Amino acid sequence: MAKWIDATITDISNENERVKNLWLQPQMEASITAIPGQFITFDLPIGEKRLQRWKSYSIANFITDGKIELCVGKLEGGLGSTYLCETVQIGDTLKFKGPDGMFCLPKSLPSTVVMICTGTGLAPFRAMLQHVLGKSEYNNTHFHLIFGSRYKKDILYFDELESFKRYPNFKLDIALSREVEDGNYHKGYVHSVYLNTYNSENTDALFMLCGWQAMVDEAEDILLNAMMIPKEKIMIELYG
Repeated sequence: MAKWIDATITDISNENERVKNLWLQPQMEASITAIPGQFITFDLPIGEKRLQRWKSYSIANFITDGKIELCVGKLEGGLGSTYLCETVQIGDTLKFKGPDGMFCLPKSLPSTVVMICTGTGLAPFRAMLQHVLGKSEYNNTHFHLIFGSRYKKDILYFDELESFKRYPNFKLDIALSREVEDGNYHKGYVHSVYLNTYNSENTDALFMLCGWQAMVDEAEDILLNAMMIPKEKIMIELYG
């Protein structure tokens, strides 16, 4: 049975008006190790039943110093996200288990990995990119991040994503659905970006999807039925 671990909140910051970053230091002798893309599960004091209390969040960093970073968006009516965004304070202790999950880069990488996400669905991809970019063993794989949001102010980790552009095997495309077009971003949704870039004849790419179910469902349908991408070349992680 999975072991529950106590962790101390060491820092909290505002990523934007709806999203907070939380840093946790596990209270244990052995450091936590995670495969980038995995998640942890909290037992939060927000209900009587297990399904109410247990809430999972992707790890947003490649863990190097034992600390876990989370990127939590406050959801209307979401008990877990409201507790983490409004109630938790620096110095508080939370109980978690993990890391768990299979939404991770395969050991044998294709020539291209396309990471498609919206909102806090960026978190697992950020952990992956922190791990692979700048390392010679990954230089032969091109990583294409396609991030979607409504407005420019909602872009997460903007400065860090911009800094990733210094790596020749990284490409960033940002789609903003409600922002005034200024030439620096795609106007609309993420789907037009990969539709205009890839097709089944010219790519052996792996497509990784992370975000809300509506976006993921639409992307999966487009990849399978419009672009004829084989199902085994699509990986999915749902939020919400």
